[in-house]
Amino acid sequence: MEHEKSIREQGRFVQRLAEDMRALLEAVPFGAEVSRSGNDVVRLARPVLAVTGAAGVGKSTLLQVLDSAGAVARSASAADPGVSEPAAAPRPWEGLEVAKDAPASELSGAPARVWVLVTSALQPLTLGELTRLHALAETVPDVALRVVLTRADEVPAEELPAVKERVRNLLAEALPGRSISFSVVSGRTGEGTAELRADLMAALFRGQRDRLLEEVEAWGAALSDLRALLEMRELAAVKPETLERVRTRLDELLLEEGARLRSQLPGLAEQFQRELEPKLPRSRRQLTNAFKETLVARLQAGVEGVHQRLNQELTAALRADVDSATTLALTDRFEGVLRAGPRFFDWQSAKKVGAVGAAGAALLAGAAGKPSGWALAGALLLGGLLGGLMGNASTVGTPGELREQVTEPLLRDAEQRLSQATQSSREDLSRLCELLRKVIRVFTEPKAGAYDVASLQRVVSLAEVSHKQLADEVRAFVRNLEAEELLEKLNLQMPFEKRPADAAPKTPGTLPAGTGQA
Repeated sequence: MEHEKSIREQGRFVQRLAEDMRALLEAVPFGAEVSRSGNDVVRLARPVLAVTGAAGVGKSTLLQVLDSAGAVARSASAADPGVSEPAAAPRPWEGLEVAKDAPASELSGAPARVWVLVTSALQPLTLGELTRLHALAETVPDVALRVVLTRADEVPAEELPAVKERVRNLLAEALPGRSISFSVVSGRTGEGTAELRADLMAALFRGQRDRLLEEVEAWGAALSDLRALLEMRELAAVKPETLERVRTRLDELLLEEGARLRSQLPGLAEQFQRELEPKLPRSRRQLTNAFKETLVARLQAGVEGVHQRLNQELTAALRADVDSATTLALTDRFEGVLRAGPRFFDWQSAKKVGAVGAAGAALLAGAAGKPSGWALAGALLLGGLLGGLMGNASTVGTPGELREQVTEPLLRDAEQRLSQATQSSREDLSRLCELLRKVIRVFTEPKAGAYDVASLQRVVSLAEVSHKQLADEVRAFVRNLEAEELLEKLNLQMPFEKRPADAAPKTPGTLPAGTGQA
């Protein structure tokens, strides 16, 4: 896979995303209220490869060798975030050299996708270098961290295996449980640099890809929040103290209901165990299905009850701050905003108890890109993902086997999923209240009266169309690359694609023409 070509293409996606964000934030005065990107997105267009290490270990030489265009990397001390990159960059990535005595804050604050600690094979991983590696490992994941031994040509060939083994041991002792890759190269002879370069380009590509997907998803969520904020502008009449009271009460309710539902599970499991023991032996798959059906029947009503209580509490708390005319208007407006599928607040139960509850349903239906909160209980637990524990078609013959293979694993899984649903719902609630705070803040300012809400909604709609197109293109691009990478791993090729080697097969054991041995 040509990772540099893919990095460049992903950089174009980043530029489109950054331009869309800039245009919308310029058009919507309060657009920054919902922006979820904590970083300068445009920097992602050229991912940064940072190298650090002591003086004289070959950091600059390594960067120059890795740079196929021969460009000299800028130094960290000379970096100026306010200076734009040249229009025609020689490569889609950027090299950054960080001095060995750079403070820890510079390590965590540098905009690098991949970090390389360079150490000399003549004296590998000194105490100072191990300290620096430890600082890096606190903020950098293993997949984005490398150790490179330079000057390998100056170590006698018979001693090099011992040096490598020493480095492996030092890494294992310094960072137990971590998996840090290391390479041995020579900047003078070029030994190992081609393999290292391929590895680093792959790491840069994957880091850029993952961040790009995160930023595209975050921008979509921000647009949904912005649309919800505009739709909920009448709720600016809600008093901040009322909102805080609602948040506290609903959070308590979620904890109470989650604990109550979990407390029912052990008794349910024991009842299931007693009822099924006389019917053994039976298929494990049949028993698992039976327990799942029991869980669904018991928990479905409980989860629906949580939905209704949440909406009742929300409506009762906020109704005093919102007049009846606004309530009727919100009912009509939010019905068109809803998406299919349950969310934290349930639309149908909300509709029965009042439009403020409906507003809560609409908000999270519009703002959440995927089911969360108690929808997890519906989509994951009640929806049947417990089927993953069904196993094979083995037979359960004794009460002990029934408890060990079916009842206890499913009970633990159900308890864990309900705990996750409770926590996710609390996060949903916090998000709902934060967005309502923004509604109050934005639409109670004196300048709010001058906002052309209909025009702002059109801007957001156009931004959503552009985002959908970009998101579809990015996902298709990533899927194609993943398929290509899988084929390469399997040593296969796309249909009808000819490899250069197919036309002129080489004799086993020989090098391609034009290459020589070092």
